[in-house]
Amino acid sequence: LASGRLANPAHPMWMHFETPYELQQPTYASAYPPAQGAMLAAGEAITGRSWWGVWLSAGIMCAVLCWAFQQWLPPLWAMATGIWAALQLGLFSYWMNSYWGGAVSATGGAVVVGAVARLRRRMTRLNVATLATGMAVLGASRPYEGSVLSIAAVAYVGFNCWRRGRWPARIGTLMPAAGILLLFIASLSYYCWRVTGKPFELPQMAYMKQYAVTKAFVWQTSPSPPQFRHAVLGAELRSFQLEERQYQSPLSGFFWTLWKTMRIGSFYLGPLLLLPPVMLPYLARGRFQGAVFMAIVSVTGILLTVFLELHYAAPMSSLFYLLTAQSLRILWVSRRYGGWIGRFLVPASPAVALFTIVLTASPPAARPAHVARAQIIESLTRTAGKNLIVVHYSNQHHLADEWVFNDADIDQSPVVWARDMGAANRELLRYFSDRTVWYLDADDAPPALRPYVDDATSR
Repeated sequence: LASGRLANPAHPMWMHFETPYELQQPTYASAYPPAQGAMLAAGEAITGRSWWGVWLSAGIMCAVLCWAFQQWLPPLWAMATGIWAALQLGLFSYWMNSYWGGAVSATGGAVVVGAVARLRRRMTRLNVATLATGMAVLGASRPYEGSVLSIAAVAYVGFNCWRRGRWPARIGTLMPAAGILLLFIASLSYYCWRVTGKPFELPQMAYMKQYAVTKAFVWQTSPSPPQFRHAVLGAELRSFQLEERQYQSPLSGFFWTLWKTMRIGSFYLGPLLLLPPVMLPYLARGRFQGAVFMAIVSVTGILLTVFLELHYAAPMSSLFYLLTAQSLRILWVSRRYGGWIGRFLVPASPAVALFTIVLTASPPAARPAHVARAQIIESLTRTAGKNLIVVHYSNQHHLADEWVFNDADIDQSPVVWARDMGAANRELLRYFSDRTVWYLDADDAPPALRPYVDDATSR
């Protein structure tokens, strides 16, 4: 994207470049939706460093979260909740300290949640268009989780209109939203066509067809395992079968689902993770019914998937903080709980949450292999000429220490990383005959370059 292309042509030597989370066929591209990559590309295009795209996305997320809270909460409560979310997600979490993402889809979810509150009060073109914009951001960042939240939001808005008899007075009220969604669908379809060759096949779907060894949803059957050209890559992908095995029995599936729920709650809410469930009977009254409904549907949707990374739940992050803040408000203003219990819990809760954030905050740990890889690239790029590094892995290789990743334009890259394929390396060497060729055993301590010799016994 930073190079001005939606995808790169498949490389003639693509079998040497296979690596997790990347498509090599039919094009060379990311396996993920384009929104996070677009933010990284913006940072790279503007400043030369993609991390500034992370910084920008986190800043936008914090601002939009505060805006969404303002649609549901009084100004002071909205500001306090926004600061809490900004500290938790926009400063100390891996969303801000890695390239994994989370902020973009959290922004889309916050736009949807804020728009639902506005639509509950008034059905206008602007509010409907705002909802559609949030849905588009979710579709471009977390398609499945975003679709679940979007469907829940539209369902609640429609139910609220039916209950109050406040349908849009004119069909023109919905036209801006229809235009936004049609433009988004056309754009995403074009992106998919350029990457996968099919307008309705997402890159991640194409990736799973080629490499998936486990099912994506709990009700599916496991796919037939593919034939891997690289043993290490196959071992890494087969490691995901551990999570799939948790659903072999109803009892283990129940406890695994409970563990995933607690993991999500502890990441977003810390010590307050149990407060919204306890206060659910009070939250499900009045105008917060929509927020409760969207949260229940969204959490159920994510728990139906086999795999879980914490940023998968990013679209619903605004709901987590919103319902927790409203729970504290209920304790503060309720006659029943507004005595010493509420007066103690409300000030103590943010203090404990802030203390937990500070206590658990730590700089992201860089794996030694990643540091060594960066040092090798820096050292080689200071010298004239182009380089090819053939990487060999042992059977005891740590799956998190992947070395083979390349730039968008492989042929013009100063350093190219390739997997060792034995005798098949000769074709690779002929293709890159103008480069200095190095051999690296990734499991040496420490890993070090040495000149490549086309003889396995001499290595």
